[in-house]
Amino acid sequence: MDEELQQLKLEYERRAELRRQERERLRKVQDDPSPQVTDSPSLRTKDQRVIDRKKEKQHELEKWEQELKQNQDERTIRQQERRRAVEEQLRKEEEEENKKREERREAMNKRREQREKRRQEQELEANDFKARLERESHEREEQIKREKEALQKLQAEREQEERYLNGRVIDWVPFPAYNVLSVDDVYRNNSIPDAALLQEHFRREGKIKEDLVLRLLKEFVEVLRAEPNLLK
Repeated sequence: MDEELQQLKLEYERRAELRRQERERLRKVQDDPSPQVTDSPSLRTKDQRVIDRKKEKQHELEKWEQELKQNQDERTIRQQERRRAVEEQLRKEEEEENKKREERREAMNKRREQREKRRQEQELEANDFKARLERESHEREEQIKREKEALQKLQAEREQEERYLNGRVIDWVPFPAYNVLSVDDVYRNNSIPDAALLQEHFRREGKIKEDLVLRLLKEFVEVLRAEPNLLK
């Protein structure tokens, strides 16, 4: 495109130079004081033809200049339109690029939020697992402690039994009752006490609680008061 403009410019300058030369020569012919130019009919006819030819050339040159100017205007308009189209395309590409960049940024932020959320969930799960392990470990230690205490108690009872068995002369006599009877053991949600249980417990020299003693005495007194007197 620049080469075409350069060629057109050179052609325009060349034609302008030719037009200038023609005008200069026409001026010389018009200013010539020779009587042959004005008096001779042949010379006037020839000069008229030259003038007409120059006018035609000048008219053609002016027409060509107008066409050149019009072509230049059209070329300028096309260049402006092409420039605007290129600018519009560049603007659209830039908008698309900005949109894609914004989408990539949003996707990255979303992935970052998902990773952060996943990391927090993993931390919560790890903390829960750690707390559960600690709780299970504490429960296991408590259970082991209780089992040790029960084992120690059992061993103490066995040692006590062995002492009693080995230290007695008559080992076939049963041991005394170690448990202490309460109201619930004797009455068992009834209004009448279990006489057989009390008899067996007393036979083994067992003990009873104070509230059971008071209740038995109170009922015994009521029974005696309800019986008639022998002297009567």
